[in-house]
Amino acid sequence: MTEPPFNPAAVIDGLRAALRSRVLGQAGAVRDLLAGFVAGGHIVISGEPGVGKNLLAATLAQATSLLYRRIQCTPDLMAPDIVGADVMWSDPRTGARLLKFMPGPLFANVVLAAEITRATPKAQAALLEAMEEGAVTTGGRRHPLPEPFTLLTTAGASRTEGAYTLSTAALDRFLMNVDLRYPAEPDELAVVHRASGHAPPPAGPVASRDDLLALRQAVRAVEIPPDLADRAHRLIRRLRPEAGDAAPPLVREYVRLGPSPRAGQHLLQAARGFAALAGRPAASPADLADAVAPVLRHRLALTFRAENEGVTVTDVLESVGA
Repeated sequence: MTEPPFNPAAVIDGLRAALRSRVLGQAGAVRDLLAGFVAGGHIVISGEPGVGKNLLAATLAQATSLLYRRIQCTPDLMAPDIVGADVMWSDPRTGARLLKFMPGPLFANVVLAAEITRATPKAQAALLEAMEEGAVTTGGRRHPLPEPFTLLTTAGASRTEGAYTLSTAALDRFLMNVDLRYPAEPDELAVVHRASGHAPPPAGPVASRDDLLALRQAVRAVEIPPDLADRAHRLIRRLRPEAGDAAPPLVREYVRLGPSPRAGQHLLQAARGFAALAGRPAASPADLADAVAPVLRHRLALTFRAENEGVTVTDVLESVGA
């Protein structure tokens, strides 16, 4: 008996339903996270305490049969605590002593680095090679991470005392910044009632590892029309103060650092994810528009003047028609 053909829409619908059953009042964030996940990107989940950042990440992992690990970031976290380390090992048969690599919690398919801004820059830097190359190097040896590999991190929406901000290099490697807000009143009331024991059970696996690999391959096959790539390129250029008159006044006055070329690539990668969620074989201008805020909100560095005058990243993105 032949197996039925792979159905990307069925896998996406299952993941979406699992997320919505546990995370209330965050429909936009669920959509953004799912688009980024099926597109194969690493994702920052930001928001104030108690809005469901960790729940969103854990539910996504529970909805798959992938190996999930959580790293609780603290100021005393060291790089070997994340990556792993070479330890001295004795062979019980021969008595020979040799170094053996003991993998850390980073060796999983879905890894949550909770409260990433609590980790020191040195600990944060341990994630860069994994995000860029899907591998880590220790003791001169390269160790590939399992596939698929997705790094999720949570961070507060506002800066708090004692926090270590993510470096520009680290932020640029994240495909998206998914923003969680306080839920609307009816949804918040339902969240409160769940504390009385009426919460649904944890989401069971609705997608296997093979399903996810096939789904990501299907997303990579989503077509990007040349005019859409040109539009993304123009948008990135206009968000840089170095563009001069080509950039709007708000960019020239308030942006200290604009998006990198990688941001343009990520815009199109995310647009593919949104197109896949809608069942489209080619990305559309609407998909690109959906990708702009989550892909770019963590890539623009504003000046102190912008902060003093209440100018936000959203204001800047709107000024270029994004």
